[in-house]
Amino acid sequence: MKDAQQARVRWHQLSLYIDNHLHDRYLAPPLTLVVAALLTLWVPVWQAVLWAGLELVAIAVYTSVYLQFRRAAKPPDESLWVRRIAWAHGVHMAMWSSIVVWAYVPGNLTSLMFVMLVHVGLISLTVVMSNPHRRLLMSDLVAPTVALVAPPLLDGTLFSAGLALLGIFYIALMLMVGLKIHASSTETLVLRERNSELTTSSPRRAMSWSAMRATSSRSRC
Repeated sequence: MKDAQQARVRWHQLSLYIDNHLHDRYLAPPLTLVVAALLTLWVPVWQAVLWAGLELVAIAVYTSVYLQFRRAAKPPDESLWVRRIAWAHGVHMAMWSSIVVWAYVPGNLTSLMFVMLVHVGLISLTVVMSNPHRRLLMSDLVAPTVALVAPPLLDGTLFSAGLALLGIFYIALMLMVGLKIHASSTETLVLRERNSELTTSSPRRAMSWSAMRATSSRSRC
């Protein structure tokens, strides 16, 4: 019974993750176009268009996986869906983090600020949207974490080293917040499952008790 309860909790966690990220199909495409336009400050237009095109394809792919999950009638293999979602959404995260390759110009403070701003926002959104599922939260944070810390470390100046340290502390803080929210939501889901089991079992117990009383009455007669 406990294993079945844990499986249902994991399934609800994955469902919450999907519900949060389905908003991407409306917000991510226009945001991609805005960032692509800003990329033209550092790269040729065709490269910015290429990045935007690849990112839009990645959005379409992981949105399709999410919708397949929503239409599925509770597939038995939850771990299979986790792997599919991790790969599909991981490509999307990698595409966004690849901005560090396209836009970062060593020694150019403007490009450094742009790259860090994008990834600070990306990490914040990831923590807010991915926290229901711990494993996916951790995998989603890998690419933007590297992309946030690496450029200032490679810049070689004291100011950039300070920015890298600031980024590390920011990531640690956001991770703590995300894991705290995850723990709270998990506790809520566990309590909900227990209440559901009690609600389901109560009528059965009442019927069993009534049957026992009826049998006892007939025995006395």
